[in-house]
Amino acid sequence: MKVWCGNLTQSATHALVMAQLYVGGRCEGIHGFVIQVRDEKTHRALPGIRIGDMGEKPGQWNGVENGWMMFEDYRCSVDALLNRGCEITSDGRYVTAFKSARERTSVTLVALSMGRVGIIGKGVQALRNAATIGIRYSAVRKQFGPANGDELPILSYPLQRRRLLPSLAAAISIG
Repeated sequence: MKVWCGNLTQSATHALVMAQLYVGGRCEGIHGFVIQVRDEKTHRALPGIRIGDMGEKPGQWNGVENGWMMFEDYRCSVDALLNRGCEITSDGRYVTAFKSARERTSVTLVALSMGRVGIIGKGVQALRNAATIGIRYSAVRKQFGPANGDELPILSYPLQRRRLLPSLAAAISIG
C-alpha cells in the first residue's frame, strides 16, 4: 500500500511506484516502476489496484488530491521498470551495472528523496512568507502607548517579538 500519493485520488492515470523487484523468486531490492493505475477513458482503477482519498489536509495543502493506493495480487510487466543501470533480459535474467546493492539502492532513492526535499522547501517558503507578513504588520499596527503620546507599534512589545522572531530565524536558518 502506498499513501499520500499526490494527485492520485481522482486524476492520475499513471503512477511512479517504488517497490521491491522480484525476478525468478529472488528479491533484487527497491526499484522504480511507472504503472498505469486507471483506465484512461473511464478513470476506474485497474484490476488488482484499489485507490482512495486521504481526506482533508491542513493548511494550504488541501488543494492537492492526495490519496492511497493498494495493490492486491498485482503484477506489472517488465516494461514498467525504470531500468537506470539495470534490466531484465529477454530470457528473464536480472542484470545490473552497479557494483553493489547499496549503490543501486542509493541511485534509486535519489528521485524519491528529491520529492521530500521539495516538500520541505515549500514549508520553508510558507514559514518565510508568514513571518514576513506578521513582522510587517506588527511594525505598522499601533496600539496603546504613553498617556499623552503616540501609540506604539505592537512589534515593540517583547511578547510579540518573542512570538515572531523565532519563526523568522528558523526560516532563514533552514532556507
